[in-house]
Amino acid sequence: MGQFGGGVCEDLQCPPGEILGPEDIKAKFGVEPTQIVDYIALAGDTSDNIPGVPGVGEVTACKLLEQFGSLEKIYKHLDEVKGEKLKEKLQLGKESAFMSQELATLHADIPLNVKFDDLAVQELIVRDCLKYSARWNFANCG
Repeated sequence: MGQFGGGVCEDLQCPPGEILGPEDIKAKFGVEPTQIVDYIALAGDTSDNIPGVPGVGEVTACKLLEQFGSLEKIYKHLDEVKGEKLKEKLQLGKESAFMSQELATLHADIPLNVKFDDLAVQELIVRDCLKYSARWNFANCG
C-alpha cells in the first residue's frame, strides 16, 4: 500500500519519491489520511498480508468510514449498519478487523539504538543478493 504519516503519503505503488498530499490520498483511496489504517482494517491489503474483514471491499470500506468515521464507531453503531449481510460480515469479522488495524498501524514511538546514517544502503554485492533471493524464493533482488 504505502507509508502514511504527517498528512502525506509515500505510496509504494507510485513512482519512487512521489509524495501524495491529503487531497491526493482522498482522491486515490476515497478516505481521509487519518482513516487509512481503518480502511485497510476493513478492506485488507493483500500485498502486506493484512486480511481485513472477509467480504468487505474497498468501496464498502469507504462507505462505512464516510458514514461512521472510524472502525471503532462502526462497531459501536453496528446496529445502524444497513444490510443484514454486511452487518453479519462485520460481526463475524470483528476480530479480524481489529487485528488488521493493529497490523496496519505504524508505530513511530519504538526506541531504536541505531543512528540514521548507519541505515544507509551499503554497496550491493549482486552475487550475494542473488544467492539470498534464491534461498528465500524471492523473485528479484530489488
